[in-house]
Amino acid sequence: MKHIICLFLSAIIMCSMCVCASATSSKEKPLVYTDKTYGISFTLPKNWKRAEDADSGILAKFESSKDTGTVLEYSVIDIYDSDYYDIPKSSPRKEINNDYFTEKKLTEMLSYVDYQYLNENEKSDSNLSGVNLDLENCKKVKYKNTEFFIVECKITRYGVEQTRMTYAISIKSGYLYTLLFTATPKDKRYAEFEKVLDSCTIDEAQLNETIKSQDNAYYSLVLTSLIGTVIAVGFIVFAIVFYNKQKTINIEPYSVSRSDSSPVATTPDNE
Repeated sequence: MKHIICLFLSAIIMCSMCVCASATSSKEKPLVYTDKTYGISFTLPKNWKRAEDADSGILAKFESSKDTGTVLEYSVIDIYDSDYYDIPKSSPRKEINNDYFTEKKLTEMLSYVDYQYLNENEKSDSNLSGVNLDLENCKKVKYKNTEFFIVECKITRYGVEQTRMTYAISIKSGYLYTLLFTATPKDKRYAEFEKVLDSCTIDEAQLNETIKSQDNAYYSLVLTSLIGTVIAVGFIVFAIVFYNKQKTINIEPYSVSRSDSSPVATTPDNE
């Protein structure tokens, strides 16, 4: 959840600087975003554009040309293989979806992850000092093509409310899709967010292809590592055998010495 917390912090800054800008031309075409890796696609309103300053872990960031500080960020997390999330591996990946979670269970999981991250990084990152995240009003909502958990979030710092925002979460085969919006349902800007959610589709067949490809890459890496280990061990064994063989060859099998009792040839003078 690091990237989500980073968005929360950046949203505090953006909301404090929020000013209105001029609207774009009505002839401007809506922006359609498609992530072929995870099979998701959604349409942004005409007055939205893609931003280039997305934080690490955010796959795409969009901002309103009409209201500065109004931002939508998209990310995907593999919660099935993540160390932060307590997903039992006894459950098949394909069962980790929206039906696997209740509103309470999802809220508790996200709250725990946020707490762990803040607790681990507060001392090293001054921006996190005194920050607290409260998740509220989690509910399942079925839009035209996709079901989302809608979760409102309140950010406080040293007990003072900084901002509120909403993120829509949909879980497919252990992947947690997040669309985070810097407004809540009570805000008039929220209508644009709901239009995005209505347009959103997730192609599970494409996601399954990605999962299969990642699994194949993992098994290939494991096999390569295993082969490398076998080769390394074989080389070490060969080196040891070769060294011992050379050592044996270099040892003289026998030695010749002349003793004091060896016969001495005589000459006429000696006689």
